[in-house]
Amino acid sequence: MFDYSVLNVFIGLVFIFLIYSLFASAVQESLATIVQRRANTLYKGISTMLSNTPVRSLPFWAIILEQLGVFRFFRFLKKAVKRTINVNGTLEQKLFQRSEVEKGKKDVSKIRLFDLFYEHPIIKNYGQNDYFNRPSYLLDKNFSTVLTEVIKNLDENNKSKTATFSMVRNSLETYKDRIDTEVYDILNHHFNEAAGDLDAFKYRLEKWYNDSMDRVTGWYKRNTSFILFGIGLALAFLLNIDTIEISTFLSSNKVVAEKLADMGVAAAGNPANRGDSGVTKEIYLEIKKSKDSVNTLLGLGWGDRGRKDIAFIRELKEDEPGWIKTKLNAGVQFFWKGVWLFPKEAVYDGMKQATDSIPDTVLRQHSNYITWKYIWHKTTGKKFFGFFITAMAITMGAPFWFDLLGKLVSLRNAGKALTTNPSPQKPTDAGVDFDG
Repeated sequence: MFDYSVLNVFIGLVFIFLIYSLFASAVQESLATIVQRRANTLYKGISTMLSNTPVRSLPFWAIILEQLGVFRFFRFLKKAVKRTINVNGTLEQKLFQRSEVEKGKKDVSKIRLFDLFYEHPIIKNYGQNDYFNRPSYLLDKNFSTVLTEVIKNLDENNKSKTATFSMVRNSLETYKDRIDTEVYDILNHHFNEAAGDLDAFKYRLEKWYNDSMDRVTGWYKRNTSFILFGIGLALAFLLNIDTIEISTFLSSNKVVAEKLADMGVAAAGNPANRGDSGVTKEIYLEIKKSKDSVNTLLGLGWGDRGRKDIAFIRELKEDEPGWIKTKLNAGVQFFWKGVWLFPKEAVYDGMKQATDSIPDTVLRQHSNYITWKYIWHKTTGKKFFGFFITAMAITMGAPFWFDLLGKLVSLRNAGKALTTNPSPQKPTDAGVDFDG
């Protein structure tokens, strides 16, 4: 007989990873739209093409934060505030209008081709509005056309003229001392290879652009993996998605594992789940019907936040606040009664008479403090490793888990078919009489 109980555990885990990968991908896409990740990545790629190779100036920890999108998010907030706060330009100028020359970061004797490129009317026209003012996608032909125009127009006398090969090359040669050395060498190489043919020069620019965009796509995917890992780790902490605990629970509860595996089978049968569109209504309703047993598996929250956890209650009763926090709280209470600068003292006082549960008043008045305190109490090294596994799994993405779920479901169905329809047995010689 085919025993697929272990397979049910794997299907259940993959199903859980699929659900949260879909959710994390939706969050990531929303954030990418808000902070214009695609447009900014394209801008970074083009600026890298049209400037010298940058020297790493950030420490390693700052690079990690940059990859996770932390700095990008703060730049988005800065830009939002900049567009909102404007008192006759004074406050805005003080906060945000320090020029690159004032910072000592820009050499005014240099021409930054990528700035001129993005100031071209064709590129500006691809922006949605004054906020979403950079294109998220650019055709190779448009890149070559705009860049050729930018080089030609370095000489202001050429602005009203039709571009020719000699005109574009002479313009580049005239201003080569004000263009980044690496950029000049690359453009000069393409001019030499084009052998006097402007269309051939544009074709080589298009090939250069496409090759560079392959690398930029790799940047975007790598950054997306970092961001998904951050979202996955946050989800794991907030929703208590501990892969080790979930797999242990499934292994010891075969009925629940089979129920979760059945939901995985339903998900695998719906092609809509392969993308990042979210969990289908049918699966959600099935989870809702079975929420008493499934909530523990899906990691939906931290339960009663340790209300009857004896070890946690003992920790709260023994966690006496320090002298400084007590005095600061007393000062705040003098002006605003019932307001606690540090909830630790209020919780400590409220827990003095508690025995086997946390009082309702303490939970109600200081729910956030109790929740974070309980999460910290329960997050051991083993549990953190379970959260880490969950975050790594979410990083793999929903399409990966959907494909794997389909393969596991096919294997499970094959096992059931073997169990339901056993192979016919060969006839034996017993009871057969042969005449000599």
